[in-house]
Amino acid sequence: MAVHLSKERMIRYNLFVGVRETQNMPSVDYYIQAFFTSNNTLVLAGYHAGLPEPIRYNIPTPAHYCPVRDLKPIEDLVKMMLNS
Repeated sequence: MAVHLSKERMIRYNLFVGVRETQNMPSVDYYIQAFFTSNNTLVLAGYHAGLPEPIRYNIPTPAHYCPVRDLKPIEDLVKMMLNS
């Protein structure tokens, strides 16, 4: 589902990874959070290396999360990939 947000509002959101999505699956190196802005531009808000911490409050299903403001800059991931 696409979420249309201004860049300023994106920092109020979290990267969520459902526990069910990770069960019986190979490990993932990087999780990337992306949003669509109000003018339909795709913004890669940042990334998290490995699985984020388990969530500490009630949501409908168990999940791991990282606040968008705490994600590493996507530019760092791009540089790392280009240098490997």
